[in-house]
Amino acid sequence: MKKVLIIGFCVPDAKRLSLGLVSLFKVRVVQLERIYDLKEYLKEKEADLIVINRVIDADKSSGMEILDHLRLGNTKIPTVITTGIVKYQKEVLRKGATLTFDLDLLIGTIGKKRQKQKDEIVLRIREILRQVN
Repeated sequence: MKKVLIIGFCVPDAKRLSLGLVSLFKVRVVQLERIYDLKEYLKEKEADLIVINRVIDADKSSGMEILDHLRLGNTKIPTVITTGIVKYQKEVLRKGATLTFDLDLLIGTIGKKRQKQKDEIVLRIREILRQVN
């Protein structure tokens, strides 16, 4: 079973995201709060995908710092940053994130207009998980 780390989400969002990931992708989800937790976790264990909130709920630091840390360490784990703000979406992709999207697309209530976007995100995540050994 693939393992997905989620980092920096408030409790309600983390719970909804975990349930969504498990039901859509049949993965095991591990919730972490801060960059320190991620560093410690990756010293001993592996992951297939990392999903990071743009603003870390626990300390209000930037999820981009986590992305920078992963890229500096040459981590090959696909990384997603969640944000609904287009300027940040462009920035995280430039910095090396594999994917970025508005969290509400995956776990929120959306109308028919946004269903196509959700379907595209689901397909992209499936493909990312399929490509991981």
